[in-house]
Amino acid sequence: MENIYVECYSGYKYADRPEAFVWKEKRYKIKDILKRWREEQGEFFTVEIEEGGKYTISYNEKEDRWSLLKKES
Repeated sequence: MENIYVECYSGYKYADRPEAFVWKEKRYKIKDILKRWREEQGEFFTVEIEEGGKYTISYNEKEDRWSLLKKES
């Protein structure tokens, strides 16, 4: 798990929909949210980026922190 910076749309709440994220000094634009779920610690998203590839990211509400959990090719 690595901390990342996420640009997100905030509608009725913060972190409503991630739109892009920065990981290892590179910005990745999110093309589509493939899966979304909620657990006790916060929101989880499996996303597809414009360059191809899938990533699972999460927002921990208590710690106000985004993390990259998994990268798929």
